[in-house]
Amino acid sequence: MNDVIKQQVAATVVDAFINLLFSTDSKAAAQKQKMMEELARRKAEAERQHKIEKALRLEAISNRLTATLKLNGLPGAYRLTR
Repeated sequence: MNDVIKQQVAATVVDAFINLLFSTDSKAAAQKQKMMEELARRKAEAERQHKIEKALRLEAISNRLTATLKLNGLPGAYRLTR
């Protein structure tokens, strides 16, 4: 009779351990998925911000070039377009 009880207890412990193990894995997988989504969101935002900054730099260069051309008396000769 003791062997049967020991086997039942062992089976119950093994089942509980397996459930805990897979439960933790699914939680870890969900947490990893959330982290990956957040990293992707941050990367997309950084790329968007980089494009904005690049456009602003190019606009500033264009404005300086246009101003220089006007100072040199060539306001219409080299009109820059966007």
